Amino acid sequence: MTKQAVERRVGFRIRDLADTMIPVDEMLAQEGYRLDEEASKAVLATKDDVYRQILRYLRTEGYPMEFPDFKEGNVNDLVLLIILPVIDDFILRTGRHKVRLTREKQIVADDLETGGAEEFVVIDEVELGKERYLFIAEAKRSSLGAAMGQCLVSMKDIGDKNDGSIIYGFVTTGESWQMLKYHDGSFQMTDNMYVLFGAMSHNKEKWINQYSMVVDCINIALMNGG
Repeated sequence: MTKQAVERRVGFRIRDLADTMIPVDEMLAQEGYRLDEEASKAVLATKDDVYRQILRYLRTEGYPMEFPDFKEGNVNDLVLLIILPVIDDFILRTGRHKVRLTREKQIVADDLETGGAEEFVVIDEVELGKERYLFIAEAKRSSLGAAMGQCLVSMKDIGDKNDGSIIYGFVTTGESWQMLKYHDGSFQMTDNMYVLFGAMSHNKEKWINQYSMVVDCINIALMNGG
């Protein structure tokens, strides 16, 4: 979809949303992200798992955008390696075994328009034949802006299907991420968070302390979405 078509569907200019970005830690606090001691230990273990997955990726595929032949599929591989441990550990920790990840999910609005297929969609089966969307992730090799339009349209369409409950979204280049929230007809968006830095294989503590916030954001989406 063109930028103009996206803005008509969502009812505002994308640059206006960018002007109201909030810090990631403010989004987490606003969404009530609180973990008891046991959950904190579990999330720290998840972060350790994600860190090791990223290192495997960097060793085998290289740094995103580093090579001319780096394709969008490479970015999707990295995104999957980041979100999969978080979803899996959330299911094991909470017992919510009906939460599942789907790939290339077509989102169709109530008016039968579509914003395209989302690379990653996480769904919770509330009851037999009834599903709630928890969050979506749109990955683009080129830029976060390139992912933004489709993500916004899909979030709005999903919000309507979720009977007005919260839907979260992520746009990412693999290296850089932003979290979005849609509720009651309004969007919010965080500023950028990064999951990679040079020589990160030699500084796990730095990654955990400064670059792992995306794990907390995905957990919020799993806990509060839908």
